[in-house]
Amino acid sequence: MNEATIYLKVISPIHIGGAQEKHLKAGLDYFDTWRINEKELYHPERGIDPDELAQALCSGNSNALRDLILKRKDRARFIKPLNGHPGSSGEVKAFIRSGNNGEAYIPGSSIKGAMRSAVANHLCNGHSQRDPDKEFIKDFENSLFRLIMVSDSNSFTPILYRSKIATICETSGTKIIKWKASRINNSEKFNSDGFDTSFESPEVNSILQLRISINQTFIKKFRDQLTGLHERAVDFIMQDDILPSFLQVLHQYTLKYLTREIHWFNKFPGNQSNTVIKTVERLKQTTAKQDQYLLHLGFGSGFHAMTGDWQYDDHTNTGIWNGGFNHGKPKYKTRRIAFDRWPNPLYFGPMGFALLSLNPFSESEGVIKNQITPEVSTPEQPKPELKPVHRKGPVKNGTRLDGVVKENKMVDVYMPNGTIKTVSLVSGSADPGRIIVVAVYPDKKGNFTQASFADYKR
Repeated sequence: MNEATIYLKVISPIHIGGAQEKHLKAGLDYFDTWRINEKELYHPERGIDPDELAQALCSGNSNALRDLILKRKDRARFIKPLNGHPGSSGEVKAFIRSGNNGEAYIPGSSIKGAMRSAVANHLCNGHSQRDPDKEFIKDFENSLFRLIMVSDSNSFTPILYRSKIATICETSGTKIIKWKASRINNSEKFNSDGFDTSFESPEVNSILQLRISINQTFIKKFRDQLTGLHERAVDFIMQDDILPSFLQVLHQYTLKYLTREIHWFNKFPGNQSNTVIKTVERLKQTTAKQDQYLLHLGFGSGFHAMTGDWQYDDHTNTGIWNGGFNHGKPKYKTRRIAFDRWPNPLYFGPMGFALLSLNPFSESEGVIKNQITPEVSTPEQPKPELKPVHRKGPVKNGTRLDGVVKENKMVDVYMPNGTIKTVSLVSGSADPGRIIVVAVYPDKKGNFTQASFADYKR
């Protein structure tokens, strides 16, 4: 059996999500710049009194738990730094955690799934008319990957990154990328706020370890009985010095993907597209040494992970949807871009990239340095002060009105008749004092008691 320790260096933000209900919520899991330490908060002996906790959690006040913690002299036990910006949605996608100790780790199954796509792509020589995973990898008892075992990584302390979606739009007959600003609106200029998603990730440049083993002994002993395995798959797994060869397959697959993505951003230019291209070029250059290999996995890897990239030789030509909600629109026209510390990010580019090596990394190898300088096309003019206005017109389902966010998920809605109506803000989130656009859905008499976040006032 070929077995080795693999060293994994994080070279872009990586996210492997847990269950939806595990995501972090403002007021329940974090507040301000602090993450709530649940181990201490709910500890049966030294935690906060259960009755006080129950009263705070059931009060309906999003600041009740915060106030309960901050009034205590020993509050430092119950909070720790959030390590990043939670973004404008009020929700943070949590990294998967161990059930034993609650610590974040990269599951071996996630790494193995990314490896599977790369190997399937290799075995079909990079292109196929049918799914090469079903042909070469197989499922269940005949799976090639039953012979390949990958351990979970060691645990790490996650930090927060944010992400925005770049999407292809047509302007004056030219296709360019714009940035999602809300569910229905796109903006030519990148703005860190609005329709941004925050997520936990290992910090870029951090190093993790895992174990990989390939059971060649089993194949040698039972090769004649392994009728379910494709002969090409058997020949691949039986080659001498299999571990470096296996990692090289992952590397070439990921390198090809990065090259195609550079072409995509060149063909569909837009604000900050050159910044993304520079980051992708640097990701490619991290493997200057022969024994370092690229791997792409996790949230944000998109169609590349789902299809194994075997369907398309060119990411700018992936076809048109023939039915459903997106009928007539180009396939795979969006890209998720991660960033931090805006407007001076240490990282601004695609998600999910790691550098693998059979040898420990030195401190300088594969380091993504602070070289990001976001594009500035023209000097920005001072913006006029934003003020809410009473928009004229009838109030009906979907009507958009200006609003000012208040505490406790409330919003002052500026009505067409010149009055201000205070109602609940039931979707989306923004800091108190922010001026936003809300959508309202009145009853037949024109009354409403809640509003939905639609966009930031611009």
